[in-house]
Amino acid sequence: MTTIRDIIRRFSESGIEDAKNDALLLVSEVSGRSVAALMFALDDDLTDSPYFERLDELVKRREAREPLQYILGKWSFFGDEYTVSPDCLIPRADTETLVDTVLDIIGGTDAEIADLCCGSGCIGIAVVKNSSSTAFSVDISAPALLIAEKNAKALGVSEKIDLGLCDVLAPDSVKSVFDGKSFDVIASNPPYIRPSDAEMLAPELSYEPSIALFGGEDGMLFYREITQNFLPYLKENGSIVYEIGFDEEADIKKIAAANGLSCRIVTDLEARPRVAVLKRMQSI
Repeated sequence: MTTIRDIIRRFSESGIEDAKNDALLLVSEVSGRSVAALMFALDDDLTDSPYFERLDELVKRREAREPLQYILGKWSFFGDEYTVSPDCLIPRADTETLVDTVLDIIGGTDAEIADLCCGSGCIGIAVVKNSSSTAFSVDISAPALLIAEKNAKALGVSEKIDLGLCDVLAPDSVKSVFDGKSFDVIASNPPYIRPSDAEMLAPELSYEPSIALFGGEDGMLFYREITQNFLPYLKENGSIVYEIGFDEEADIKKIAAANGLSCRIVTDLEARPRVAVLKRMQSI
């Protein structure tokens, strides 16, 4: 006999923080029943159900700490559902602060946005879907760009987004892809985890692409290089908008100052530094 309550217990014993939510979402995925309905069926025996074999496979994958998002192949971000896979970083609620900040900056204008290290495409897509702007989204990973293309099509914004393959750390690559372009906002949620912090990370992060996680020895490599490489493509009154780690405020301010930029910090819903807005000093 296996029940939802049993699955919750197994997940808890595996160290999964939100064991009940994950169990309910997996059962809902395979059964087609709503989470609300399943709340009243926690002790029902699932072993005779036609979907039990698939459910058992998914439960074992989650017990091994494979991210729920990859198991489901989808996740919600800024009110929409996105396709996700191990080829891209999982969209997180923290990044919605970055989208909100970009939308506040551009207001009702027909802005041109660059989304660097775009992964699933969620930042650029969310911005253009909720404004009259257009976006140019780039990533170093061709498989990630295929996911971004799929999401742009599914969410009806393909005509508002161009996609490109680009190594944002390489000046030659940047020049070849961005030559002749300029942007009102250059946005990025770049890799910013320090390798020295790897042992403290949740096991789920081992399933995500390391290229999208680690930002050099001090975590600031991408901020330094992007700021320097992309200033020529920023309009005079434009902004570079970064998601940052909770302990990176002082470092990002130093990078801004070294490039003649001001730096404004935006906090998330838990009052933690989450977004940095960089602008040329003379435009303030």
